Amino acid sequence: MFLIIASLRIWAVTLIVALYFGMNFFKVYRGDDILGQTGNGRLFYSGARGGLDNLTPSGAPDVLVRGLACPAYSSKPETHASNVWRSLREWNATNNTNEALAAIIHKNGTTASFIPRLEDEAVYEKMFNGSALSEHVPHIIRAALELHARYASGDITTPPPSSTDPALLSKCSSEEYASTLQHALHHVLAPDERTLVGALTPHEVATFVLALESGKVLAHSLEGGKWFRRSNFPQLSARAVLHSVLEYPVEYDFDSRHRIRQALVYASRTSSFAPVRMPIGMTRDTWALRQWGEILLAAPHELADVVPEVELVGLVRAAHERWTSEVLPKATTLVPDLTTTSYSTYSDLFFLPLPAIVTLLRKTTQPTQLARIAELSRIVGTKQKERIERAQQSDDGGSATLIYDRVFAPISDEEITSLSKIHTLSEADLKDWSALRNILASFGWLARRVGDYTVAESSVIFSVFKAPPGYPQANSLGFFGKQGLVPLRSAKFTESWGRDWDRRFQSFQKATMAETQEDFEKALKGIKEEAVEEPTPQGSPVVG
Repeated sequence: MFLIIASLRIWAVTLIVALYFGMNFFKVYRGDDILGQTGNGRLFYSGARGGLDNLTPSGAPDVLVRGLACPAYSSKPETHASNVWRSLREWNATNNTNEALAAIIHKNGTTASFIPRLEDEAVYEKMFNGSALSEHVPHIIRAALELHARYASGDITTPPPSSTDPALLSKCSSEEYASTLQHALHHVLAPDERTLVGALTPHEVATFVLALESGKVLAHSLEGGKWFRRSNFPQLSARAVLHSVLEYPVEYDFDSRHRIRQALVYASRTSSFAPVRMPIGMTRDTWALRQWGEILLAAPHELADVVPEVELVGLVRAAHERWTSEVLPKATTLVPDLTTTSYSTYSDLFFLPLPAIVTLLRKTTQPTQLARIAELSRIVGTKQKERIERAQQSDDGGSATLIYDRVFAPISDEEITSLSKIHTLSEADLKDWSALRNILASFGWLARRVGDYTVAESSVIFSVFKAPPGYPQANSLGFFGKQGLVPLRSAKFTESWGRDWDRRFQSFQKATMAETQEDFEKALKGIKEEAVEEPTPQGSPVVG
């Protein structure tokens, strides 16, 4: 007791010190140590801890934990002597993040810049004089940053000079290919997207391009003297490499990191399992970078096919944004008789007359954009049909599916004439609908079945509704029929018009469809024929 009482002050100091260190032991820790950036100091720690005291204006934690991808780096003198660094310095895009990515590329400079599929090797070797990253990346960086500088200066309309049709390339070098690539990067962006890219810093644009290229260090592997693709997700490898750079979260704020991350993750519209679905809320500047990402990931022999698809996806997405945000909210004002000429059913279908829906969709595009969508739909749709036919004739019995989502090719002139005659529709409306329907198909608005029947690709049908008793326009059997209707999924309208939107329209219990005048007249008489199932189409009837 004497010792305890005599040492009371020492005990008190010891308790205070222990309490102090104990409180700090459980405190959120941020710093670089053996455990990473958000460890709490314990040697065996099962997870990261992050506080909620450093938030963005939107309420998201502004913390990025360093990844564990460990590519080899070259030294600072070697990096500064590389051609990649010279290109960055030429366009004022040097920072610590880009220096680290350049060091990765320089150290792993022998990595193949592209690896074609086995069946495409002959075409690839004929078109491109294959090069390694150390040779390829400086030209790609220069092409991207030069285009960015033009946009930043306000020049968003003039195409880059010295462009070459990618279909005509033959044994081109990396420098020659960069010129063609620059032209492709320009064309896949809408004018407003070019302005948004020009508003970004050259450092951010360079980081995005370098990340895509440095991701190939993880995705490509040298085995037996030949390069193979170790991963089918080079865009995810790019994100992993970028997140392993210590300086990245220091030099870029939350919004920039979010933009780069989304653009990298969605740079490809495909996966090994199914077409990738893009987030609806992706900002326009992020989407513009994503467009560039898909072009940069394409191999030289794929560029001629990829550019029209990417450009079409961009035009369709922009039109769909205007469809949901500007057109649908005031649809009944734009088409005053919409409530009396459109019909809903209890089976979640909504039928609009073709002239009305074409009038609304024309509000989403300019005439020049509509003409471009029509032209691109013809190019992409025709090539996809050829791809389907080749897959069906292949040795695997047609099990191969489309790499990208399906695009409707334009309706033929003969079918337009036929539809115009039997549905009493304007041929001009049908020609515009031929292109505009891809805007709706891209986001799942078009109904593919009505009752037991599959809707034709034109989506223009006769429809027969079972009317309630006493309905004035019904025949003696209680059926009411209309021609020239387009069936849509009614669930898609809830987001724009509210839960009870269908109360503004005439509703019927059920509907059936017909494609010919003869079948339409039979359906009005209650004569039902057995539906013949069509073969399952290859791919998905959407754009992306």
